[in-house]
Amino acid sequence: MVFPGAGFLYTGSPLLFVLTWVLLSVALVLWWGMSLHLGIPGVWALSAIGSAQTSVSLAYPGSGTYNAAYDIWLNADRNVSGVQDTEIMIWLNHTGSIRPIGSKTGTVKLGGRTWSVWVGNNGANNVVSYQGSGMASFSADLKPFIVDAISRGSGFGTSAWYLTSIQMGFEPWINGVGLAVNSFSASVSGGGATSIAPALT
Repeated sequence: MVFPGAGFLYTGSPLLFVLTWVLLSVALVLWWGMSLHLGIPGVWALSAIGSAQTSVSLAYPGSGTYNAAYDIWLNADRNVSGVQDTEIMIWLNHTGSIRPIGSKTGTVKLGGRTWSVWVGNNGANNVVSYQGSGMASFSADLKPFIVDAISRGSGFGTSAWYLTSIQMGFEPWINGVGLAVNSFSASVSGGGATSIAPALT
């Protein structure tokens, strides 16, 4: 499954923003009223994934409180409806006093960078967050992040679980006008994807 580059510009309202389409349409995901994400839905068996390559280019405004992060969703079964069992967040940037859910447990080197690791539960699912900062672009294989996350306990997943979505975007808490995903791509090899077309979720 290959998801070509695409992007959007946040103009100040969760319902008013500009989408730029590149090659194929993308899924625009809104939740909690103020989260803006592009994403690919699908079902891939973790045990069979060879790689999950991704690349993103971002733009940030001069003010505001926000984070820019990947959301990678895992589930114990192939059901992609409703709340998934584990959320993996990869924070590329953040401003203000916001921080990931849970407690900081240490650091880990993945994708050529060192990340602070946070582990917790948001009341609906377990969350493992890899917190970095200051990144306007990022390219990496996401599989090592998934492997590290499920190594933190069976409650976060096992090799028998499934990858159900890869999303990238922002959580603007204060202002954030001008946040933009200039381009975003993801390519999952192996795992037997059952959905290859982006969809609104």
